[in-house]
Amino acid sequence: MEFTQIEKFLKPYRRHEWRLLQELEGLGCLRDERLRNALLAAPRHLFIDRYYVRGEDGQDRLVTVDPENPSEEALRHTYSNHVVMTKSGPNPSSCSQPSLVFHMLESLNIKPGAKVLEIGTGTGWNAALLSGATGDGQCVHSVDIQPDLVEDARLHLDMAGFPGIRLGAGDGGRGWPGAAPFDRIMVTASTADLPPEWVNQLADGGILLFPFAVRGIGDPLLWLRKRRDRISGRFVGRSWFMSLKGAYESGEEEDRENAHREQNTALVAGEPHAVLELAEKDAFSVSDWVFWMRAMGIRMDTGWLRREASWEMSARTAGTGALVVEDRKEWVLRIYGETLAVGELVQGVESWRAAGRPGLDDWAVSVVAPDAEPPKGGWLERRPNAILAVSPLRRRRGR
Repeated sequence: MEFTQIEKFLKPYRRHEWRLLQELEGLGCLRDERLRNALLAAPRHLFIDRYYVRGEDGQDRLVTVDPENPSEEALRHTYSNHVVMTKSGPNPSSCSQPSLVFHMLESLNIKPGAKVLEIGTGTGWNAALLSGATGDGQCVHSVDIQPDLVEDARLHLDMAGFPGIRLGAGDGGRGWPGAAPFDRIMVTASTADLPPEWVNQLADGGILLFPFAVRGIGDPLLWLRKRRDRISGRFVGRSWFMSLKGAYESGEEEDRENAHREQNTALVAGEPHAVLELAEKDAFSVSDWVFWMRAMGIRMDTGWLRREASWEMSARTAGTGALVVEDRKEWVLRIYGETLAVGELVQGVESWRAAGRPGLDDWAVSVVAPDAEPPKGGWLERRPNAILAVSPLRRRRGR
């Protein structure tokens, strides 16, 4: 029997839950049967008893939800594949986008019985999913720097039938030393550093997954495995998360996509110094190309540029101020700035294409010693507590 035929026999929330499940499967981010069962065992609406929506006046409006009798509107909002803001103000919080959550869970390849640490408890929904992945709630530890969120998450988890998950209020950058080591550490807040506590509390063979703030890129997901004294891995996708708070709170390295908006607007008021044609098959990606430019020693900021009635993705060099604007209406790249700087960017686009248009997942990452040399074809990301060597992983032509 087709889903549309049995839909009328399901509880109201189950209809929305199944539609979300089908969407996630269609996107390819939900393949593991245990995670599929975990989604069904942890109804999302039991973890979201309030959320904010943006009104026509631009103001956020608080919506409260009765978990035992949620409205159709609340269910539709809760089970949509988007982030749900659950707390506003100076210390906001949210329930992350389901497709991103399950992409991260799939990337961790969690085995039954694995001990897991989550940094960033939020509503508690992700901790419930981790419980399903491990098969034992007592294997899951979750810490959040906001005590009120931890208290609410405890209520949500108890209501949903997950009393065994261990919660703690504290600085997630410090991990959970009393329960270490962990087979998996999953972080749902971006950081521009690699806290040594996370590495030290990871078991041999364990995996750490966290959003690594890279200026001009955002928060690419960094997947690292610990093998004895070696920490290495790769980037496994894009993400946007709120910043980690506490001892390792992001500072100057945090992505600042709107830092040069006024300068960009002034530049595009004139004529571009170069125009490069695109085609749909070219699959030009500003963030992928900006990563490539880092290997060439040119660091850039990305952002959205308002042009007439549309927004266009742009990238600006941190040094010369040259600007690339991607126009997908006319399928061209417009490059503004001084002649020499424009020439460097044109050369960068051409070399990126010639290399097969490498993306974020084409770069390997290793934690190296302070005196390490930049790898061939790559660069060093120097952070306060770690130096990461980023090098070509593979090259794929004909994207």
